[in-house]
Parts: sequence; structure tokens; C-alpha cells
Amino acid sequence: MHPRKALRLVAALLGVTLLSCEAAPIVHFFNNSGYGVGVLILDQEHAAPASGEIEFDYPYAANGGISIRHGQCVLTYMPPSPPWDFMKGGITRGHLRAQLEPDWRIFVVRSGEAFPAAARSDDQPDGFPLVPRRSGACD
Repeated sequence: MHPRKALRLVAALLGVTLLSCEAAPIVHFFNNSGYGVGVLILDQEHAAPASGEIEFDYPYAANGGISIRHGQCVLTYMPPSPPWDFMKGGITRGHLRAQLEPDWRIFVVRSGEAFPAAARSDDQPDGFPLVPRRSGACD
């Protein structure tokens, strides 16, 4: 095979491979629990102040999901695949908005709604709101 043809073939295969790799959506997470909490994703902890917003990559269940620490209580969530119909598109990645409620459920918030949003169970994608599994000293 001619070197130039081989180079084009390799470039085309690389392009197809890169396009098939989907970057995790960015989660815009609002803590509406009333408490400052630690959000653990892939062994990295993010401080989420009460009534504060943080950002992180979507916590796929296959990667351990998401854990929220409040004092000695650890709440673990295993989210389903990202709800694409609730996401806003970005240049290279989607953006998803989520909100932690005082009852420790995590709701998806539609794009364009201001935080804190009204948590409505009737307007959630499949698998949401997320309900935690509790461990440690949870009340």
C-alpha cells in the first residue's frame, strides 16, 4: 500500500475512534440540602456548601457512582445513563443540572430553571430522582 494511502486510512480510523468516544457530561450540582456536604466522585472529594453550586463529570455507576458525605453519614448513589433529553449541549460535552434535596434525593433540573428549583417527581427521566443507599451514622 502506498504510504500516503496508509496515512489517510490511519487518520480516518483515528477520526472514527475519537468520534465514538463520548466525553462525560458536566454536572452542575446545586446543594439544596441545607447542609455543607462532601461530594465524592472517583476518590476525589468536592466541597458543596449549603445553597452552593459545584461542577463535576457525570458519575457513571460503573466508576463507583457518587457518594455524599455529611458528618459520619455516607450516602451512595448509582446513577443510570445520563438523561440526554434533560441536557444542554456544549461545544464538546453536554451539561446536566442536578439538585440535592433535604431528603437526600437527587433530582435532575431542566435547563433554564433557576437554582434552587422546585423538586418534582413527575418531571424526571427514568431512574431519577436518585435515592441513596445509606451507611455510617445517618439519621
